[in-house]
Amino acid sequence: MKKMKKKVSYLNIRFLLLFIFFIVFFSKNIYTQTASNYYNLGVSNYYAGKLDQAIINFTSAIKLNPNDKDSYYNRGLVYATKGNLNLAIADFTSALKIAPQDVESYNNRGSTYARQEKYDLAFTDFKHALKIDPKNADAFSNYGSVYGSLGKYDTAIIYYNSALKINPKSALILNNCGIAYASLDKFDTAVIYYNSAIMVDPKYSDAYNNRGFAYYKQAKYDLAMNDYNYAIDLNQNYAEAYNNRGLLYTYRNNTDLAIADFTRAIKINSKYAKAFCNRGIVYEGQRKSDLATADYNAAIKINPKFSDPLYKLSHLMYYFKF
Repeated sequence: MKKMKKKVSYLNIRFLLLFIFFIVFFSKNIYTQTASNYYNLGVSNYYAGKLDQAIINFTSAIKLNPNDKDSYYNRGLVYATKGNLNLAIADFTSALKIAPQDVESYNNRGSTYARQEKYDLAFTDFKHALKIDPKNADAFSNYGSVYGSLGKYDTAIIYYNSALKINPKSALILNNCGIAYASLDKFDTAVIYYNSAIMVDPKYSDAYNNRGFAYYKQAKYDLAMNDYNYAIDLNQNYAEAYNNRGLLYTYRNNTDLAIADFTRAIKINSKYAKAFCNRGIVYEGQRKSDLATADYNAAIKINPKFSDPLYKLSHLMYYFKF
């Protein structure tokens, strides 16, 4: 008896095609979802301060989805936070290759160039950002920050005010504008901007610290102390606030408290040359020349261009004949 040939029904063919469709569709979703999971883990680890793990997460997301500009952008932010500036620039550039109109990638790459003192490249990126979005407050603010770092505070203020016309409730821009005015010794105006920043964000420790320094320069020492104390209450690891409060303690001749604050600042930031120099000045006043010399040398090692400890050290060597 001849074996009957099996007839393949159209129903089975349809089922097979449908099955293949579902396999392709769901495998793509699983692929995308896995990349998304790594991305979200990277964001969580970044905000948790686990920067190395965040880099691993974003790198995994990129491997699974090489066209995800957000993963490149966020990994660039992490690299910039860690001080790996070349890697940060490479990632912002990759993000821009995928999304050439991404304003934030231009802003952050420009800011990173500025940290490398490549100011022409920084300005070019900010210009691109404003060409894409003429109302982008961050780009105007970034111009202001670069001009401020160049010591062109009047120009910085013009750009900060342009940014504030667009975003008048930015505590960061208000604070930075205050810094520019303070750098011009216009402390009354600086305080007005710091007050506005604090009104926008009552927990903004930088604004309290900066206002405290402005009060210090105005000889309003009690107000300065209150602001330094509150800045430190808001941020227990605020090295600059400890340093500034140490200066106020020094002025008030509370040398033990001053040394404690400078030491705390150094413990938080071991590369804080100003804190070493300031502690050295207190030690010198206490005639503890060995400790003063060690601190001045530490400051010089961190920043060989820092003139204060060089002068102080030469002064010590002259008077104490080391």
